[in-house]
Amino acid sequence: MTNPSLHIAWSIAEIEASAAGFQAILPSHFWIGCKGCDLDFAKFLQNSPPEIRKQETQIARDFQAVRDALTAGKAKPAKLRRALRATLGKEGDPTPRPLHRHPELRAAFVAGRHLAGIAGGSIQPVHMLFSLLRTSDPLFDECLSSIDGNRKSLLEALERCVLVDGFDAEGVDANCKVLDPVSERLVDDFPPQPFGLLGMKNQTLILTARVIFPLAIPPRKRHFFLSTTVKRLCGVGA
Repeated sequence: MTNPSLHIAWSIAEIEASAAGFQAILPSHFWIGCKGCDLDFAKFLQNSPPEIRKQETQIARDFQAVRDALTAGKAKPAKLRRALRATLGKEGDPTPRPLHRHPELRAAFVAGRHLAGIAGGSIQPVHMLFSLLRTSDPLFDECLSSIDGNRKSLLEALERCVLVDGFDAEGVDANCKVLDPVSERLVDDFPPQPFGLLGMKNQTLILTARVIFPLAIPPRKRHFFLSTTVKRLCGVGA
């Protein structure tokens, strides 16, 4: 089953995007979708299916992690949501659901799922937010700055939530560029066909790679992890 907290965040994000007339769920809609960190879950979940209600403790814990990270980044959740809504504006009349997710959002999901898997758990909202914040998003940065939020502190707080022993985030390329030496080694390792698949799924997979590849994994583990990741993304050996 999908992590219930993530399911709630996706649902709220989709409602936000639909109400504002967007054709897809954007990264900023997902940030808004994490408004769960402000909810009274006893009330919010009272009409939910039993399998969701019985996970209230986990849901509250997952969204508390989001709230703690935003607090560390000096970003009040309600202020951030208002700033994002104001900047996004409306595209037109409400669009029917379900909506597709923007490629950058899909890429963040894949990256977040890999991070969660490394830690032996399921993807949570903090994994998504960490992956999103490690990519360039001028709109989000503008909104965060407008409420006097601190991007560096927010990223560090999310990093503490998702990274496990053996990962070192210091020195990570702030622009999330692919590490050239590693990229070259990866290209040498694979025949043309798998990378042809990368071309076919270019938009999502390359955006995903930009999130995953810059992780400053210890050198002995880096190549194995990146090779395995590309194989999985390409469907090699699946």
